[in-house]
Amino acid sequence: MQAHDDHPRTVGEALRRTRAALASCLSEVAGIVPSEAEQQARAEAEIMLSAVLGADRSAWLTRWADPLPLTAWATLEAWLARRAHGEPLQYIVGKAWFYGREFSVRHGVLVPRPETEWLAEAAIRWILAHRPDARVVDLGTGSGVLAITIALECAGAEVTGIDISEEALTVARDNAARFGAQRVRWLREDGRTWLQHAADPARPHVLVSNPPYIPSADVARLAVEVWRYEPRLALDGGPDGLDWYRALQAAGPDRLAPGPAAVFCELGVDQAEAVLALFRADTRWHGWEMAVLPDLRGIPRVLSLVREV
Repeated sequence: MQAHDDHPRTVGEALRRTRAALASCLSEVAGIVPSEAEQQARAEAEIMLSAVLGADRSAWLTRWADPLPLTAWATLEAWLARRAHGEPLQYIVGKAWFYGREFSVRHGVLVPRPETEWLAEAAIRWILAHRPDARVVDLGTGSGVLAITIALECAGAEVTGIDISEEALTVARDNAARFGAQRVRWLREDGRTWLQHAADPARPHVLVSNPPYIPSADVARLAVEVWRYEPRLALDGGPDGLDWYRALQAAGPDRLAPGPAAVFCELGVDQAEAVLALFRADTRWHGWEMAVLPDLRGIPRVLSLVREV
C-alpha cells in the first residue's frame, strides 16, 4: 500500500493503483487463475472507486484528471487491506448485484452469485407461463435476492422467504423495503424442518432454493474469501453435499399444492446425476418432468421438477 503522503492525486491514478493492488492478491484470496486475475482486478477496482466516490462508473470515467480527496484514498487503502486478507468485495462495499439490481449484503449472508440468476430465471419463466398467481417459497432465502426478484418480476405471485438466521432475514427485509417488494413475507425456520410440516391449504405452487451443497470436507478447500468469511450454514451440505436434496425428496410432492407445480434448486458441480437419481427412485415423484438446466458455461446448474397438471 502507498503511504498517505504519496496518495494518488487524481481519480485515474487511484484507479490504476487500486487495480494493481487487487491483481497481486486475487489469485490467492479468490482462487482465480493468474490469467484472469487482471480482468477481475479491473472490475473490482471500478466497483471500489464507484463506491468510495458515491458515483457510478459512467459519472467518473470522464473525470480521470479530477483531484482525489485524501479521505477517499484512505478508505480505498483500508478496503484493499481487507480484500488482501480475503474478505469478499461485496461485504466490503456492502452491496451485490443480482438480476440487474443492487442488493445490500453483509457478513452473515451468502454472497449472491451470477449462477443463481439461472435459478431465478427458470422459476420466473415457469410462473409467468403456468401460474402467474403462484404461491412461492424460497428456502434458505439469505439476503432475499431470489424471493425479492421473483416477487418483482411476477407481480401476481405471493412469495415467502424462509431462513433459520434472523441476521439473514434482517438483511432480506431491508432489501425488500428498498425495492418496494410488498408481496413477500419472511419466516424464521429451518428449511428442512419446514419441509416436514403436514400439508396445509396454503401449500406453495413453486419451491425454489439455493441450498447448501458443498460436501463438508470440501468447505475448507474453497477459496479463502468463501470458507473464511461466508456462513458455513449456507455452504455445508453434509458428507456428500446432498443432505438438503434428500430432505426435499423425502418430503415428497405433497408438500406442494395440487395441480401445476414446480421445484427449482441450484446444484453443485457434478451433482446432477446423483440428485436426479434420488427423485427417480421415489415413486411419489413419478409423473414429474425432471431436468437439469445448464448455466452459461454449460455446467449443469439448476434442478427442475415440473408437474403440469
